[in-house]
Amino acid sequence: YYQKIKADPAQFLRVHGSRFPVHVEEEAREIEQALSGLFPWQGDKDNLIDRLDVRDNLDVIPEYTGLSAGEVGETAVVEQKCAYERWRTLATNELVGLTERGCLQQIEQDEQLVTTTTRTSSTKGGGGRGGGL
Repeated sequence: YYQKIKADPAQFLRVHGSRFPVHVEEEAREIEQALSGLFPWQGDKDNLIDRLDVRDNLDVIPEYTGLSAGEVGETAVVEQKCAYERWRTLATNELVGLTERGCLQQIEQDEQLVTTTTRTSSTKGGGGRGGGL
């Protein structure tokens, strides 16, 4: 079926538009021609950019030198805390002898308890419906 309808995608291309004359503003054209030259970015004559290049808004892109000894120590401490939080629940469950299945059952019971508690509190409060007077 697909071989029968297979065709050049350019056949399905539709271009919509309307005729519009171009109006050139002489002042804008002169300013653009005067400023259209490329200039070196951050003084590097091998790296030329035009005045509209976004890199012109960047002050400096420093060379990456790696982490200093202090930063490496700080990073290690943060990584250690993250690893502790990642594995804390698993280690606790293993310590108390709780299996993965038991842990999942406990989570399911807790979720059912929250759902039940929410339902009973909304029915006791009248659910926001009038009729108390």
